[in-house]
Formats: sequence, structure tokens, C-alpha cells
Amino acid sequence: MRMTKHWLTTIILACASLPAWLYGQQAPEKLSVRMLGHATGNSIILRWAPLDYPTWDWGNQYGYRLERVTIKQDTQFLSYAQQQQSFVVLDSMLAPLPEMSWQPLAASSDMAGLAAGAIYGEGFMVDTLATEGLMQAYNVNQEQTNRFGFSLFAADQSYAVAEAMGLAYTDTGVTAGALYIYRVRPNAPPSGAEVEAGSLVIGADEIQDFPQPTGLKATAEDKRAQLSWSRSSTDDFYTSFIVERSANNGASFQQVNDKPVIYTTSTGPESNQLFFQDSLPAYGQLYVYRVRGLSPFGISGPASDTVHVVGKPGPIAYRPSITTVEELPDGSVRISWTPPGAFRLQLPAIPLSELLHRQQPPADGLLFGKGNR
Repeated sequence: MRMTKHWLTTIILACASLPAWLYGQQAPEKLSVRMLGHATGNSIILRWAPLDYPTWDWGNQYGYRLERVTIKQDTQFLSYAQQQQSFVVLDSMLAPLPEMSWQPLAASSDMAGLAAGAIYGEGFMVDTLATEGLMQAYNVNQEQTNRFGFSLFAADQSYAVAEAMGLAYTDTGVTAGALYIYRVRPNAPPSGAEVEAGSLVIGADEIQDFPQPTGLKATAEDKRAQLSWSRSSTDDFYTSFIVERSANNGASFQQVNDKPVIYTTSTGPESNQLFFQDSLPAYGQLYVYRVRGLSPFGISGPASDTVHVVGKPGPIAYRPSITTVEELPDGSVRISWTPPGAFRLQLPAIPLSELLHRQQPPADGLLFGKGNR
């Protein structure tokens, strides 16, 4: 986030125009939801999300209602009467799990803990500012923004979390050749409120393949692998990425990122790239890497092409500095140096006398002389 010198004016104007519901005085005037879907052939996976905090908060309290209508079967569109007959309420109360029911999920999933904290936590401030007047109103608004944003982030990273939040549903009662309209909307909207329901037209056979990540590259550093790949062909399909590594030349792979690799906003020359750095277990070992995209439907896409990396030692981190050079009466030379840090240099086993001792003083007056012949 970039702050400018006008930030205080912006906050004051924003607080002056904060809606009345911010202070709990009235219900929201509009509730808006968006929906996405993915067909697998024998099921249709649905995801939806509130578009703002008021809708998010209302949905958490009252839940969502999910409906389906069949509009086509095979090559024939259904009549209006047939569509009415096909109408079904798939679920009338899709809402977040009770607080205590989140504990088993949160014990094994950071995203579940994040979502539960956003929904039920007493406080959810990233940074605390002032606590009086307009700044207090701003803090309330900021906390609500954090709850809304972080909870939806958690839902995008885990389909199980999205289900637990009441923001996902898998319809297994679909028929081959059928075309459906799905609609989801918050329950019990306030009187007079505008409701913008989420809707989707999708067929059970409309299976769409997820794209393969492209442009994967790798460079080896000091016991590290730096990976990068293109994001342009995957932006509309994935919410995060999985990085996998093989130590047996690709026979098997293990995931190496314990946190999701996500898109970030950038306007620089590398804005079209995603990056990940991994620690290599050993030098000289061949490692094979690949990446997969993870969709908001809990389905991972195909793996990218692989890249190979061999760990190698980095350059010596320290350079010694010679402090004094002293020629001794017996013709030997004493050299003193000070390494700026822990410095280790491996040399062949050469007797010290062969390095420093001279049989006679230098004949030509040079500092190191001509040495023994």
C-alpha cells in the first residue's frame, strides 16, 4: 500500500461518507453476490462470494439460498412450464459453521484458522491507529475490510474452507446433456434492499481443462534454487500455485511450499512473472522442479514442464585484507592479514619452511627475492 501526503484528507473524507450501517444504525441497502462454476462430467462445483463487507456480514448471519433450474436437456430447450417443474432448492441455509465446529479444521489448516478468526474473532486489526473520533470510525472500517478480504482469501486457497464458510457447493445430482441455471442469494434480505443474486449458466458436459503453467525457469545459487514462471496464461484460472520437487530424476515429486504461492500486484518489468525460492538439501544433487496451479474449486491443474537444478557452492563470502608485510633478517617474510569475517581457505599441505624461509637474503633487493632454485 502506498501512502501519500494527502492520506489524512483521504481518511477524513472517507470517514465523513461512511455508510450508516458501519455504526450499526441500519441494514444494508444492497446485497451483491458473484458465482463461478466448474463441470466435471458427473458433478458441477459451485463457488460464490459476496462483493462487499455488508453482504459478507449478512451472509454470515443469515446464510445463502442456492437454487437450480434446468433449461435444456440434450438438444431441446424446456418450455417455461417444464422449467418451473425442474426448479429445485439445492440448499436453503448455506452458512458458516458454528464457531466450535471450526476447531478440527483449524488444527490442520492455517486457512481454516484464518477464516474462523475473520468470522468469529473479537478483533481483526492488522495495524491499530487512533481510538477516538473519526479515526475510530476509520479503524472500524479497516477491521471490516480485513475480515472480509482475508476470509475470502482463505476460501480461495481451500475448497474445504469455502464449504465451511457457506461459499461452496458440489451438485452431484446433474444429468448428462442438461443445461442449468444456478442462482445464489442471501437469505432474509432487509425490506426494500436491492439484491443482486449470483447466477451461472453451465452444462454438466461443459468440462473445461485447466491450463498448464508456462515459462518455468530455474537458476542455481548457493544451495538455493530460484524459480520463475509466466502468469499471463493462468490469471483467470488459478488462485495460487503448488511447487513440487523431485530428488529421483522425476520418478516422484513432493510439494515444497507450505504456504500458497499467490499473485501479487506489480507494475515493473517482472510484473508478468511469479517467483519462488527453495532451499536445496545438498550440493551436487540433481533436483527436478515443476509447478501446478490451484483453482478456487479445489482442483489442481496439469503440471508445468520440468526444469533441472544442481546445487553448487556459492563464492567465498569474505576477502582477506593484508595489513603488513615484513622482511626478516634471515630472508623470510612475515605477512599479516585480517579477514573481515569467518574465513577458511584450503591449501595443499606444504611445509611452512618452504613458504616463508629463504636460504639467503634476496640478491636483487626485491621484497620476495628470486626464491630457491
